[in-house]
Amino acid sequence: MTPLPQDHRLQLFAALVLTQLGMGCRYFEANPEFRSTMENYYLDCDFDGLGLETQRFWTCEANLSELYGGPCDFVQIKGDLCEDRNALNWDGIENQPCEFEGDCEPIWYHGKRYDVFAFQQYCWFAQDLATLRYADSTLIAPEFIFQSTTYPDEGFLYSFELVNHTNLCPNGWRVPAIYVEFFGLYEETKKYVEDIGPALRSREKWDVPGDDFWGFQAIPNGTFSSSTGLYTNGLASIWLRPDPLGSEYNRHEIRITESDDIEIVNNPSTQQFRGIRCSRRMN
Repeated sequence: MTPLPQDHRLQLFAALVLTQLGMGCRYFEANPEFRSTMENYYLDCDFDGLGLETQRFWTCEANLSELYGGPCDFVQIKGDLCEDRNALNWDGIENQPCEFEGDCEPIWYHGKRYDVFAFQQYCWFAQDLATLRYADSTLIAPEFIFQSTTYPDEGFLYSFELVNHTNLCPNGWRVPAIYVEFFGLYEETKKYVEDIGPALRSREKWDVPGDDFWGFQAIPNGTFSSSTGLYTNGLASIWLRPDPLGSEYNRHEIRITESDDIEIVNNPSTQQFRGIRCSRRMN
């Protein structure tokens, strides 16, 4: 847990001053001349002695303050998966994601058990929704659901009309929105891993397995076109609700393939059926 010597840190910051002033001080690596001194040092912004492996070379003081609310240090031990000091386990617990006070236990919904993972202040379903009923047990019209997915036990595909419905997820839960729930998950994950595609993919059922970083467990259950009747497998496609709910616009799709990155599609076709996740704020 030896911090980077002060003179080295000053060299690293000074080496990029002109570049940073000209480009707004955003996400710069250390000057290669000094990289050897950084090789075994990792960014530590909560001062718990554990560093973030994927950000070991960030050297813009102003940008670090913006992201983490203050200055940061460099340490020799990596493995920090929790930089949020509001978390219960922020203080030096190696390779453990943040845990917050609250209840994110598995949930039974219409006869099916869903695993749940905690992220920041939210609980998320770890599987796509696979229900034929609304929360009040009313049957969903069959034309709004495609059940014959590659892995039906892992989820069905639903029409956009259902994404816009306020009563699809269990009471107290809702379909996530891009700027409320999902963007936080995306941005936080990018702090810890270079490639977000493998981080969200399940370790099973893909030709190129993921590493399932948070427990998202994306499964390649594909999409279904209501206009052509064509089912396309080999990818995970998940709806994000419009915000505000009920709008025909500002809807989004998370598209996960076997590539290293994911695609966030703005206003995707409403003729395609996609998977649905549910989330809620912690109690």
